Amino acid sequence: MLEINASILFITILIWLSMHFLKNIFFDPVISIINKRYQLTEGAKIEAEEINKQAQLLLEQYQEKIRKAKIQVYENIKKQSILLQQQKITEIQKAKKELDEVVNKTISDLNKHLNEIEPELKKESITIAALISKNILNREISNYEIKS
Repeated sequence: MLEINASILFITILIWLSMHFLKNIFFDPVISIINKRYQLTEGAKIEAEEINKQAQLLLEQYQEKIRKAKIQVYENIKKQSILLQQQKITEIQKAKKELDEVVNKTISDLNKHLNEIEPELKKESITIAALISKNILNREISNYEIKS
């Protein structure tokens, strides 16, 4: 068996005191520094993740707003395009109506003018025919031949 003497007791007390001294002087500060470092890095990492999440959320919100703005712009462009097309159609119809009126007036004027000059042209054509017959054919045309 083992004999317990004062030296074993003394060594045990010295080891215990050394451990207690080392723990208080060395291990506790090192562990404290390691824990603080871990908390700082993890805290910064967690904070960075939170900021990243917030930035991602803001980015999604901005993208949604941009998408809605684009849709609104396209709708406005479509409405303006339809409005312009309707205005063009109205202007074309108005111009067509004015042109039809001018054409109808011109046709009416031409018919009126034709009706006015037709009797004169008939008289002149009879006279010209008689002159041609007399001068070129050397014969006179009777009124009966002229009217038929």
